[in-house]
Amino acid sequence: MTWAEETLLRAARNATGNGQNSDQHSDQNSGQNEAAPIKRFVYPGEVFASAKPTTVSTILGSCVAVCLWDPQLRIGGLNHFMLAYGAENGLGSGRFANVAIPRLITLLESEGSLRANLRAKVFGGACILRTGKSFGGNLGEKNINVAHRMLDRAGIPIIAESVGGDAGRKLIFHTDDGVALVRLFEGASHESC
Repeated sequence: MTWAEETLLRAARNATGNGQNSDQHSDQNSGQNEAAPIKRFVYPGEVFASAKPTTVSTILGSCVAVCLWDPQLRIGGLNHFMLAYGAENGLGSGRFANVAIPRLITLLESEGSLRANLRAKVFGGACILRTGKSFGGNLGEKNINVAHRMLDRAGIPIIAESVGGDAGRKLIFHTDDGVALVRLFEGASHESC
């Protein structure tokens, strides 16, 4: 994780409290008032899916978030991965795309989604440190490319994205209607998908 991502993550933790790195469904948020909208911050390495309307947010630098939405069931989720590939030796960390993307698909299928109904939105993958290109390539670009390849292999179309560049992003995703709002940290640009 880059210094800029650590700083953004620290600020988010201070604003929302400490989080856990785990897979979660919103059903685990029992005790929350059903009338109040559910809000959830997703930290690096987490995978989250919900059958309940939830506003999910995260902060991205070179990391990538894949949002999946089922327009038939009006449910969705997202992951936040840091690196393209991790060892397949049983560690199974959501910090890696090769774990996080299939895990998100599985969580939504466990909520009743059919893979054929899922739609994807991809965010992040910035080149935060310009020196990164001289040390084996742009990490953000590698994350974007693996997300595209894995979603293509899974047969899930990408219907929107805000990727690359050199600015971090704040992502807010609504699991019930699939709306994603993105704010770029540098340059004060604002995009909506």
